[in-house]
Amino acid sequence: MVLTLPNGQSVDLEKVSGIGSVRDLGRDPSSIDKYILGFSVRLRTGESLQIKKQYHFNDWIQAKKELDAIHKDLTEKYNAFKHSKEAK
Repeated sequence: MVLTLPNGQSVDLEKVSGIGSVRDLGRDPSSIDKYILGFSVRLRTGESLQIKKQYHFNDWIQAKKELDAIHKDLTEKYNAFKHSKEAK
């Protein structure tokens, strides 16, 4: 099952081995006043996808809420997919 995230990235749930927690990744090196929040999606191939949200320090709460919603949705869908595969 392939999911398309709000940022346009696609994630094949069959290839996912785990989902990391949301964390602050620090200052965006390409910007003076922007920071990055993100989490990683580990794949069975050993690769990982980085899901990131850039924000200005005044907008941290809104960026965190948006990224938490994406994380929660992806985690719920991954867990449901994993349990449906185990039930077969």
